[in-house]
Amino acid sequence: MKTTIRKLPKSRINLTIEIDKSEMEKYFDQAFDELAPSVSVKGFRPGKAPRNIITNQLGEGRIKAEAVDKALTDTYIKGLKEHDMISVGPPKIDIKSDTDGLVYSAEADVWPEAKVGDYIKLKVKKPAEEPVKEEEIDRLISYLVRQKSELKDIGRPAKNEDWVLIDFEGKVGGVVQENMVSKNHPVILGSKTLIPGFEEKLEGMKGGDEETFDITFPKDYQEKSIAGKKAEFKVKVHQVKEVIKPEVTDIFAKDFGHNSVAELRKAISESLKKEKEVQRKQLTENMVLDKLLTVAKMELPDALVEQDLDRIFHNLEHEAKNYGLTLEQYLLSMKKTQEELRKEWRGQAERNVKIGVALSEVVKREGMDSKDEKVTEKVVEKLVEYMTK
Repeated sequence: MKTTIRKLPKSRINLTIEIDKSEMEKYFDQAFDELAPSVSVKGFRPGKAPRNIITNQLGEGRIKAEAVDKALTDTYIKGLKEHDMISVGPPKIDIKSDTDGLVYSAEADVWPEAKVGDYIKLKVKKPAEEPVKEEEIDRLISYLVRQKSELKDIGRPAKNEDWVLIDFEGKVGGVVQENMVSKNHPVILGSKTLIPGFEEKLEGMKGGDEETFDITFPKDYQEKSIAGKKAEFKVKVHQVKEVIKPEVTDIFAKDFGHNSVAELRKAISESLKKEKEVQRKQLTENMVLDKLLTVAKMELPDALVEQDLDRIFHNLEHEAKNYGLTLEQYLLSMKKTQEELRKEWRGQAERNVKIGVALSEVVKREGMDSKDEKVTEKVVEKLVEYMTK
């Protein structure tokens, strides 16, 4: 077997492989041995008839096609190993000749060659530790209070901190907006979960009341298409209930496994501290990885980028299922197509691949075991150690 390699842009190669006639014989024998048992000849056990009879029944073309397929699979892998290449996508095969032996070319994306500079000398400054603030603890206590709150039917108009069940429909320029329509929507007035100014409009309304009012969206609203625009909302109130909140006492704390309010606050503080430490660690690691990329050079193959985009979409599909939606329904709610999102997220996918390739090179340089399940975690820890000394 003779191989010739030609490197192409974006970590793609063209591998030409020549197999002489004598070497092809073994693949013809393998093909014959596999296909022969499928032939039945009277007076012979399956596959045991004379070779020429079995060949006539199978047809030389079928045996040849099977032999060529076996040769392609076997020699392509051997050719990659010979040139120390790892394929990251299916090859495009072009058979040049199969009359006297086999000559073909295989074009494929391969694992990129990466050059990583002197990462040991790189430096990043760790983010400062953030102390837990009392207002953060208060916020979580308020959340726990809401969990334990009860709803009481009332006949009076709604006021701040009441629970209200509503239908609403919003129009912009006289056109109903799908993402501004909801039925049986619960909201606690003053929670600021709806558009600024919306909840205040509900104060004074009772069960059965209907009103129409205008709300202007903030200029920095997340949905850019309606940011700064005036919307007309038609609202119907179904129910108004008073939220009966429990007092934050030691009895309240015991419901959450603590003997006193002081213990509960201490536990929340410790939990928040750990959360901040995790966030600080993640931020530091991202800073280190970004710094690593400044000394890493490589040409990314399209196949690896597409595979990472597939991974991102797989995670998105899983997220959609958590909401009881299909991926198509989830994308519809986002008002995006798969093609649009793949284009938007391509930059992130490219960064992910670059980091993976660069880390693989660092693993080699550090003499670490690439088969270790925790090798990525370990190499990142090593880089953090180098860059934050």
